[in-house]
Amino acid sequence: MIATILPVMARTNLLGYGWVVAAAVSLAVLSFGLWVHHMFTTGIPHMGLAFFSAASTLVAVPTSVMIFSWIGTLWKGRARMELPMLWITGFFATFVIGGLTGVMLAVVPFNWQVHDTHFVVAHLHYVLIGGYVFPMVAAIYFFMPLLTGRTRFFKLGEVAFWLVVPSFHITFLSVHMAGLLGQRRRTWTYDADQGWTALNLVASIASFVMAIGFALIILDVAVNAFVSVRGRRNPWRAGTLEWAAAIPSPAYGFASIPIVQGRYPLHDNPALAQHIARGEGYLGDASRNRRETLIVSTARGEPSQVVVLPGNSVLPFLLAVVTSTSFLAPCLRPISLRVLRLWAWLRLRLSGHGVWARAWTKGTLTRDMARCCRWHPKVPTRRGGGDRCSCCLRTACISDHCCSAMRSCGPLLRTGRHNPIFSRSHGPSC
Repeated sequence: MIATILPVMARTNLLGYGWVVAAAVSLAVLSFGLWVHHMFTTGIPHMGLAFFSAASTLVAVPTSVMIFSWIGTLWKGRARMELPMLWITGFFATFVIGGLTGVMLAVVPFNWQVHDTHFVVAHLHYVLIGGYVFPMVAAIYFFMPLLTGRTRFFKLGEVAFWLVVPSFHITFLSVHMAGLLGQRRRTWTYDADQGWTALNLVASIASFVMAIGFALIILDVAVNAFVSVRGRRNPWRAGTLEWAAAIPSPAYGFASIPIVQGRYPLHDNPALAQHIARGEGYLGDASRNRRETLIVSTARGEPSQVVVLPGNSVLPFLLAVVTSTSFLAPCLRPISLRVLRLWAWLRLRLSGHGVWARAWTKGTLTRDMARCCRWHPKVPTRRGGGDRCSCCLRTACISDHCCSAMRSCGPLLRTGRHNPIFSRSHGPSC
């Protein structure tokens, strides 16, 4: 995200593009060896401590490559201090501090001293908020003209920036200090003579100011998305392809697929947006009324064939329902069994009520049935002179024991009214 927005704000190309890509890949590989630095105090072997401490320290190398590439891009160009650029500046200051404290935590003896203290809490917030939230806010303001087609009218974003960034540093620098003084995390109170009272008071006040700033960001985005005036295409004069689409973007995206020769096609061809709208690229003719796209070669990106995508269908929805049902079935098993029994009971009542009544009147359901269905309650009946099994009444002998061990239900089964679906017996009667 930074590598996309920063060159536009600096009005130049990204310096060291290949190095930034290599650093991103290196970060992805080294990240597999970082998670253990949260477990340095758990008694893992010294070889593991050395390996994961080295990996946690080495992660600073590709991060530094990216930081210096972005600083060089700013030095190379002429930065415009628009609102996205302000948030990127806040990202630089915050993320660098978070990275330095990360290198401190990668050193095992220091990690042992500050583990489970507020120093770790502050480091986490510096990395996550400075490295993720601030660039995301910059991206929201950067891509808002592309998403809404509007230009900001109310300037609450600048006020929010000057509320959030300074108050963030006041809050978590105080938390850093409290952690170094020994305040443990996951505690809701402490003694007054510990020396942490003033630091926590300052952090609390600054955190409320930061919350007000984030609320202003949400309000500013919502208001400018619906109230502000229509803006022109590509207000930042960016060179990437997404700004060549119509604003606001239609459902189909691009009217035709353009031929792109570089990373900044709008700088190479300023009239590319008009060519795309006139259908001068690939698949610009929609006369066949099909959903089509191109398959390109992996290495060179050259078009090789046209693929026709499927149209609207209910099958994805049905597949989602089946998948969800398969995962929820174990949780809903008691309910499903009750529904199954109710359905079987209704089927018996509606289709074979007379047969059951005749069977009971003739005394075919005797006391033996109640004996063999030991786990079902016995229901006395005066019609046959004996007891009948409540299981057989309600679920048509779904019990193996009832169908296999019973000898007196033969006349009933021969009536043809026994439901074989709900019987698990393998005898000829069932």
